[in-house]
Amino acid sequence: MSKGEWDESVEGVCDNTSASSAGQLLRQARLSAGIHIETIAFSLKVPVSKIEALERDDLEALPDAVFARALTSSVCRTLKMDPAPVLALLPQAAAQFLPANHAGVNAVFRDGSERSGSRSVLARVSRPLGLLVIVLLLGAGVLAWMPSAWLRLDFANAPNSQPSAVVNTLPSSAGTVAAGKLIEAAAATPQATAPVAPVEPVTPAMKPIPTTLASEPDQPVAVNTPRLMMTARGETWVQVKDAQGAILLERTLRAGETASVNQPGRLSVVVGRADATEVSVMGEKFDIASLARENVARFEIQP
Repeated sequence: MSKGEWDESVEGVCDNTSASSAGQLLRQARLSAGIHIETIAFSLKVPVSKIEALERDDLEALPDAVFARALTSSVCRTLKMDPAPVLALLPQAAAQFLPANHAGVNAVFRDGSERSGSRSVLARVSRPLGLLVIVLLLGAGVLAWMPSAWLRLDFANAPNSQPSAVVNTLPSSAGTVAAGKLIEAAAATPQATAPVAPVEPVTPAMKPIPTTLASEPDQPVAVNTPRLMMTARGETWVQVKDAQGAILLERTLRAGETASVNQPGRLSVVVGRADATEVSVMGEKFDIASLARENVARFEIQP
């Protein structure tokens, strides 16, 4: 933008630079042009808090001096004013240089292997990795020794296992013969007792499966409705603050994106493009078109 293209309505603000700071000049120029601070932040795609910090001359809230000067130039271009008088009131960005390397390309590369030679073996073993290696080696040695020992024990015990099996079967067969003799003797002895009635098999009673769960209608699942929800039909920006003025939400929304806030208490809401934003409070649609001024809507949600 050339010198002749500056806006004459804000050119007079920069005449008295000795009595004003950079932030005061920007604020006076913006108020003279009748532009909201949110509109400038939306056009530059930066948070509103950065513009507010610049107008308060709170440079510590900005990342560095280079960012502050670049943001000042962008705001001046948006307001169509000459940035030179405003930039003159800002601190100059200090140039940072890398330390010179006098060794050059032929410098010796040290990878730390020299220090490893001075460390003792005990210090290496104390590391978790060294302990893990020792445990693995011990486990491998145990596995290599155990199969051969098991085989020797199996071959040593194999001849004694068969006789024991034969001996164990003899008492069971003798018991069977004795039981058979007792049954025959009991059958030969006449019984004088009354006949025993046959016992009917008892069938377990089956409890009917309750069908009340299937017959009950499905209960509606409660869905948590956010206190404030904003949906963008086009590119817009929103800002939400609590009762103490702390920023709860500040972002740019593209078409189709949604932002919600569930913070209790009083909420102060600013919507950059009211015609491209749908707002709902506790699930009910909230009309912000009647509250918009220059397409910027401001309203509060009471607790």
